[in-house]
Amino acid sequence: MSNHLVPSLATFPTEIIYRIFDNLNAETILSSFRCTCRRLKSLVHNYDRFILNFVRISKVNFELICRLINPEQVIKLILSHEEKTLFQIDLFISHFENKYFNRIRSLSLLGIDERHLKFILKCININSLNSFSLVIEKSDERYKKSTATLLSSIVSQKNLRRLEFEIPPRLIPSPTWPVQSMIQYLRIGGCTHFYPCTILQCLPMLKTISVSFRRSENHYIVLADASTTKFTQLNSLSFENLSTKIEILESLLLLIPSLNHFKLIGNGNFLDDIDYNHTDIESIIKLFQTLFWLEYKKWFVKCEYKINLPRSILLYSIPICISSMIYQIESTINSLSTYDIKYDKNLSIMNNIKTIQIDFSKISLNNISNQ
Repeated sequence: MSNHLVPSLATFPTEIIYRIFDNLNAETILSSFRCTCRRLKSLVHNYDRFILNFVRISKVNFELICRLINPEQVIKLILSHEEKTLFQIDLFISHFENKYFNRIRSLSLLGIDERHLKFILKCININSLNSFSLVIEKSDERYKKSTATLLSSIVSQKNLRRLEFEIPPRLIPSPTWPVQSMIQYLRIGGCTHFYPCTILQCLPMLKTISVSFRRSENHYIVLADASTTKFTQLNSLSFENLSTKIEILESLLLLIPSLNHFKLIGNGNFLDDIDYNHTDIESIIKLFQTLFWLEYKKWFVKCEYKINLPRSILLYSIPICISSMIYQIESTINSLSTYDIKYDKNLSIMNNIKTIQIDFSKISLNNISNQ
């Protein structure tokens, strides 16, 4: 008989066990592995790379984690206040108000009330953060001073590399930013005023900016007067829900010569301020049929309009850069495209689409499968 031991979790080296833990959620580690044997219980007790993701978690599992976890073991925390996790933030604060997450690297607070921010950050070592995300769902004027102070403190942290926030406009830290911040990725949600020159002057390491503007409000890209400074650090820029003049975009793009990724989603006249309508769809497409677009860059576009809305022209790149769309019956749309299969046989217009909304009341039952 062979004397070789059969490999099992009980005999695996500690490093292998911890690599397995790195790919499991906290609920599985604490409720399953911890109860398997004494050795695994000890390994769980000493494991210090826990990621706590409380989005859509059940109350039972939430209570289990809060009861068993040591804050010193946590490197990433995601808290959420939504319909399925009501009162989660209050429960979290009650569990950890006298404890401290000293080793945390990434903190995400999603859909929280403004009143919660102060109490959560009391138990967080913000000096260790390299990533911070904040979405405030419910603002409160009583906390505006303390919230502004807390945000300024976080944004100023020397270890911070990634910053994402969607907060009331009064809290957005612009045009004042910490000088010489080390942030490399910045995403701003619910924006109305965007100060790119000020941001890029204060964030010399910034590589990526993503800005989502607030719907149904005026949008302003505020450029410094007669600014000629070139900001070569930025290589990726994205705008969503933007409505502005083409001249503003041109002036901005001239200031960032190293840009190699540009994404624009919005409503506005971005075609040299010419008042195009549905009869001009062929002339619009011709602008993108040069060798520069088709052969050198291999950038393809599609131009379309709805028959019942001929004054509204849609122009978009292929594949579509949005993640969700409303399905339109093709018979209600006129369109032209620069894409030809000879350029790229693997290109799909729907590559980035994750969600499609379909109104079945507008689809003929006799032809529903084809449509």
